[in-house]
Amino acid sequence: MASRPEKTLDRVLSRAGLGSRTEARRWIALRRVTVNGQVVIDPMRWSTPNAIGSPSTAARSGARKRSICSLQAQGNLTTYDDPAGRKTVYDLLPRDRYLFPVGRLDLDTSGLLVMTSDSAFAERLTNPLHEIAKTYLVKASTHLDDAQLEALRSGVVLKDGPTRPARVTRLREAGGRTVFEITLTEGRNRRSAAWSKR
Repeated sequence: MASRPEKTLDRVLSRAGLGSRTEARRWIALRRVTVNGQVVIDPMRWSTPNAIGSPSTAARSGARKRSICSLQAQGNLTTYDDPAGRKTVYDLLPRDRYLFPVGRLDLDTSGLLVMTSDSAFAERLTNPLHEIAKTYLVKASTHLDDAQLEALRSGVVLKDGPTRPARVTRLREAGGRTVFEITLTEGRNRRSAAWSKR
């Protein structure tokens, strides 16, 4: 049987549907999480799901897995809690069962967001190895010429490396801005999205 990939301890607990990464770090600080029978206080320790034990995992191990689709409106954060008090996707969900987002949408983005308690399902949707296509409607901040759109199709170089080729379709020009559709098979942090010319 293939071993499951290692992740940081807080991420493993969150991916298991037990709580947010912030909650996981709090449990770890309170010495409520064990790895291979030993209490661990470092949330950045790398681990595998089957090595972890905790009172919370025992309480929820028999919980039925659940997934829902939610429409995230602009202005909502894809996070469990925001210290600034801004609206989050969880304001629309019951708090009695924890669901975590499959990927994230930016604050100024609207669209379909899958929420689940099934970490295997989330891994299937987000791992680039599975090449699950995700389509976005984009309104650029300026006019994009054919060469710029072709660069997106071919793959561009970001701060964290080159992207995979994408399907890009110009839809229209609106007020000097290009509106286009792009289909990706990988996810990237928006902070690395400024591309460099080849």
